[in-house]
Amino acid sequence: MRPYIPPRERRSSRRPISLTGVVVSLFMFFSLISLVSFVQASFINQPPAIANDVRAEQEQISDSVKGVKATEGQIREVRFQEIPAVLNNLPVERYWPVRGKITTHFSSYHPAIDIAIARGTPIHSYASGIVVTARSGGSWGRHLVIRHNNGYESAYAHLNTILVSEGQQVDVSTVIGTVGSTGRSTGPHLHFQLTKDGRAINPLRTLP
Repeated sequence: MRPYIPPRERRSSRRPISLTGVVVSLFMFFSLISLVSFVQASFINQPPAIANDVRAEQEQISDSVKGVKATEGQIREVRFQEIPAVLNNLPVERYWPVRGKITTHFSSYHPAIDIAIARGTPIHSYASGIVVTARSGGSWGRHLVIRHNNGYESAYAHLNTILVSEGQQVDVSTVIGTVGSTGRSTGPHLHFQLTKDGRAINPLRTLP
């Protein structure tokens, strides 16, 4: 039989923690993590090399994105930079875009004329020129802007349909769209606006 030893005199069977043991344990732990990472990296497939034609396509896409980020004015300036030379060779014949009842006359508050006529009526260009705006949105709804020679520009608003595109050359025989009531409008009519060198003028003074 073992001799009886009082609790106070008993020695603890636990060994003190060694600092060297802690350091060795940590070193082994991190070494194991590094080994596992190396093995995983060795077995993971590397991404395939991108072919030259694919790189070229990606570069083209990047260029397109950069082009879209350019301002609207810069894009239009580049696209229509040769317009003045073209306009100088166009005839100066002028024509009513539509024939109807003028419901709103030109004024400082309304720098255009409103011509009331049935929805879907074909609209002709005021004169020969180049379409510089063909879009939809804002109070004008679907609208067009055509640049003519001698500093003239004509605008057609509240269209039901647009039948031309930006950059297209038109003349008085071209149907550029149809009458509608899009945008801020109370009924089918054509909002026809004319400017010269950027200043609005009364279209009735120039129409035949």
